[in-house]
Amino acid sequence: MMFQPGQNGQKARPTFVHMPGAWFEKCPVRKILKRWGWQEKSWDSLWGDWQGNTYWGNAELFWTLDASLLGQYYFPNIKISNHFPGAERLCNKLFLGWCLQDKCSACAARFFPRQHSLCLSDAFGQFCADFEASKNASNHNGHSWNNAVNSAKKSSSPAQPMLDGPAGAWVVKGISGGWWGNNGLAVNIYTNFQDILSECEQYNWECVVQKYIERPLLVSWDLWGPAIHKIDLRLWVLVLDNNPLIVLLHPGVYFRVAVRPYTFDAKEKPHPYAHKSNCRDKENRIDLEGLFQRCGPQSRAIWEHRTWPMLVD
Repeated sequence: MMFQPGQNGQKARPTFVHMPGAWFEKCPVRKILKRWGWQEKSWDSLWGDWQGNTYWGNAELFWTLDASLLGQYYFPNIKISNHFPGAERLCNKLFLGWCLQDKCSACAARFFPRQHSLCLSDAFGQFCADFEASKNASNHNGHSWNNAVNSAKKSSSPAQPMLDGPAGAWVVKGISGGWWGNNGLAVNIYTNFQDILSECEQYNWECVVQKYIERPLLVSWDLWGPAIHKIDLRLWVLVLDNNPLIVLLHPGVYFRVAVRPYTFDAKEKPHPYAHKSNCRDKENRIDLEGLFQRCGPQSRAIWEHRTWPMLVD
């Protein structure tokens, strides 16, 4: 993302250029800018603003989903934001898991469900052992789930016992990225070991398998119904620099409520609309106030004094 400095005082409609690249038509930022009144200039119309690969025009904003384009062109009057060496690792499920687990393993163990990168030769055996340990914990061996968790906490296996539940569910995620990889289309939930392997084969093993959180926060679809729908949190983050690290967080978060009740059926594949909130057939976004209304009067204090500070940290 690149900004033209010193343009705040002008009265003309601000202009932006969406650089060519993958998923141009589906880019949500392009749609948002146009909704806010920004005027779009096509990439092909800028031929008179270039000298070789150097841009000397007056467009206020360039936007691209393809970071490789930044190395092909030169923008002397534009500040480059949200791009730094290694930034692509934040957009790839495989690399993101590696960064968290290898560089900050203690933090990852607290908030990042463990995953296995099955494109690596030694990861398959590790996943098989993890799947078996998790399945045994899910069966409880005749004990209550709380007793099973307390017992697991005292031992070294399975890891992250609070994630284990009666379904023994795992998530298979394709790691290709792009529109297909980042909109829930390449994400599926399974409880059967053979189904997991079959899904991984569809990706030619270019995928990760991650432990599914079987006891998520559930809320009501409307303000009066039962709390039976899964929910996720969406947070806008802008990385200005990595040395020194400068990160801006927008407090106006929003949430997506799954359009089907959260449930598992041992005889059927989990329904995607019950488990993936970004797969939907109707509008399902709510703001922070909408969450407070669904979760009760104590939820505001919990968000302000615990949840939001943890996100910022």
